[in-house]
Amino acid sequence: YKSVLCPTWIESLQQAELFGIYLAAKLAIYIQRNTQVQSGQGGGVMIGTDSKVGRFQVLRTHAASSLGAQQRILRRMFWLRSWSGYSVGVFRVGTRYNPADPLSRVHEVGGKKAAKEKAKGRIQEWRNLTDPYR
Repeated sequence: YKSVLCPTWIESLQQAELFGIYLAAKLAIYIQRNTQVQSGQGGGVMIGTDSKVGRFQVLRTHAASSLGAQQRILRRMFWLRSWSGYSVGVFRVGTRYNPADPLSRVHEVGGKKAAKEKAKGRIQEWRNLTDPYR
């Protein structure tokens, strides 16, 4: 598990969740591009999030013009898609199955070790679902 400190221009939870979607997409694309035989560009990655607003902003590549930080993140997402040739899909992960939730609430779940165990349990629950992307 890895934590990333948001840039100083991220000022709200909504912005941080959108930035997290961007970072996950960037990491997934880098991993895919570096582990696959390069037979040309293209492909796709799927990112799970419990942020409905972030999901729709990424899928529509749109945020209100007054939301400068979100606009900035979406521009980064646009350029990431453009240079890589990858598409980015975003699907909803219910809070019950989100492994990031306990990791972001370490003090509420009884420490880092307990948070990691709870996250592993949620990953296993997700894997046991018959149709997790619905």
